[in-house]
Amino acid sequence: MTFDFWPFARRPKIRPPRAVITGPSFAFAGDVVSFGGSSSTGDIIHWRFGFEEGVTAWDQPNVTYVFTNPGLRIVSLVVIGPSGLVSEASHQIKISEKNT
Repeated sequence: MTFDFWPFARRPKIRPPRAVITGPSFAFAGDVVSFGGSSSTGDIIHWRFGFEEGVTAWDQPNVTYVFTNPGLRIVSLVVIGPSGLVSEASHQIKISEKNT
């Protein structure tokens, strides 16, 4: 007789994701701006950056973006773990008009 001990076997512990977004607090309109999510912790299978203009970038821990209009902007990062757990962080950046 054999026994299947799978229900009692040790399963790997899933570490909940924690979103961490990095980036500058100031930039000029038209500049290429970099944002990072690679400092996020836990088990992560998806990254989603969101910009107020409705643009999103999927499955990239680091992205670049060009803001076309001046103003105070919010960039969001959502990370999703393999078990469906979600974490979100946001970053504020001031975009100024370039002096020509």
